[in-house]
Amino acid sequence: MKRFIAIAVFAAAFAVPHAFAGEKGSFADIDTNSNGTLSLAEIRAAYRGVKPETFSTADVDANGELTQAEYDAWKTSKLMAEESKTAAPPKTDQ
Repeated sequence: MKRFIAIAVFAAAFAVPHAFAGEKGSFADIDTNSNGTLSLAEIRAAYRGVKPETFSTADVDANGELTQAEYDAWKTSKLMAEESKTAAPPKTDQ
């Protein structure tokens, strides 16, 4: 019985969809032009479905780019959690 429960819990963990699963990992991975900030295009390449309004809210200094600190704050915010409810599935490289 314990084995069945463990298998069920394990299977359930993988069955829960996450809109940003498959995201590129690090800030450096997403910063494709290596300028030290993330543009909306770079964010959308990694997190398909992010709305411009969401990006603008995360861009605290309103310079059109996310710094590492802004990106980190966005990733851990309720803003990203809300966005993930409506975001399209991530692009896959095939």
